Amino acid sequence: MSPVVIPLLLAIIVPVCTIVVFGAAGGILGPLLPAMAQEFGIPLDRAGLLLPITFGGSIASILLGGYLADHFGKKLLLLVALGGLAGSYVLFHLAPSFVWVAAACLLAGMLGGTLEGLCSAVIADVDPVKGDRNQNFLQVAFCIGAVTALSVTAWFQEHGANWRQAYLILAASAGVVWVLGLFMRIPPAPPAEKINLQIARRVVSNPAVLLLMLAIALYVGSEMSLASWISPILQEKRGYPASVAMYGAGVFWLAMGVSRLVAGILCHRYSGYTVLRWLMAGGLLAYAVLLLPVGDWRLWLGAALAGAAFSGTWPLIVSLSTTHYPGYTGTVVALMVASGTLGGFIFPFLSGVIINRHSVFWGFLLMAGLFALLTIVVVRYGRYRLPGIVTSAPAPETEPAV
Repeated sequence: MSPVVIPLLLAIIVPVCTIVVFGAAGGILGPLLPAMAQEFGIPLDRAGLLLPITFGGSIASILLGGYLADHFGKKLLLLVALGGLAGSYVLFHLAPSFVWVAAACLLAGMLGGTLEGLCSAVIADVDPVKGDRNQNFLQVAFCIGAVTALSVTAWFQEHGANWRQAYLILAASAGVVWVLGLFMRIPPAPPAEKINLQIARRVVSNPAVLLLMLAIALYVGSEMSLASWISPILQEKRGYPASVAMYGAGVFWLAMGVSRLVAGILCHRYSGYTVLRWLMAGGLLAYAVLLLPVGDWRLWLGAALAGAAFSGTWPLIVSLSTTHYPGYTGTVVALMVASGTLGGFIFPFLSGVIINRHSVFWGFLLMAGLFALLTIVVVRYGRYRLPGIVTSAPAPETEPAV
């Protein structure tokens, strides 16, 4: 293989592996809440504060990270953030109290969210023409990480190991990816004026971008609420052993990973927006199953259906966003990730409070309501023609219109 090809290939491998690690961490936090609550002697709903703390740490850092990536370069920022993320996982492993775990969550949220946006931006730069497909395939890596981490952690719990061991493995994995990142070469984005505050304000004020920001906030709120609480529901409300309940989230992420492959393939034949509408219908069906007042089977089946339906929503929305300003993918994707993070900051914790203080039904109803609002926004957005690709800073009179 040519020495020139290897660094470019690493520009694909490193983002994919980073998302695997990020997905592993995101997948296990919710299911590990009961174990953390038990170790530190706190109520489960208080342990649930770790979810908004993680997402809250991401919001400001994502926006700043997107701007810095377009200004100073994506590789430098990716290496700095990835090294810090490895350090946050070490802090999880060593944390002597719940306060230190919360600090680790804050740090991991700040750096992990920045990395998620960066990885999507790098993949968009590698092949802008096939954005729908590539963003779907990138997010398969998130599901692979989540399913693998849940399976390994469940095995550890069956054999009496502590939850901290999972974070030690995550730290080592992030370190390996960081070493690979030293040798990658990120391809340049399409020619554009160097990012500045005036251009950043123009991007943020684009009506189509604002609609996509709202859509992705609703999506993440619904997705992460279900992913974070399905295992605690099975354990605390339905009496399943911790090692078995953890597979509730595993079913969700496994179904999502497989379906993201399918969604990526479908994008070869159909438009990304057409596939997105199909997924909206599937998500509504999944919540209808979860809200049925019968048996535990609805929890397992509903989680699987939701994972399948949620599969392509994030990558397709992100892909739509990058068509507006492909010269500033770092900034645009950061806006999407920050909006999703805001949804994740608010709704998973709120869902947990409702589930633990009221009932599972009302918690699921909140999640279903978020997804219904998302569907309305997506259908509304579909009435407009997508703007053409903008490769440089647009003048006010040529601003892409919704």
